[in-house]
Amino acid sequence: PARMAVGLGERAAVVIKQQDDVLGYIWSLARTTPFSEQELTVLKEGASIAKKLLMTIAMHERRIDAELERFFLEVLASPNLS
Repeated sequence: PARMAVGLGERAAVVIKQQDDVLGYIWSLARTTPFSEQELTVLKEGASIAKKLLMTIAMHERRIDAELERFFLEVLASPNLS
């Protein structure tokens, strides 16, 4: 609910989770009226789309990390190190 005394209007936050991991949030702030069910549904749909994008980014980052780790292990194991 709004807390006008401290400058906070109606707001909503939708958590973006993958199992127990919090990937992020979608916030909607500074409203003067309460959210309708339709508006809350749109926020939840946005969170679902954002989750897919965040999961894609995380998977890409894990692949890069694995490739870098493999590269450095090959360099360290190379017999040609001087």
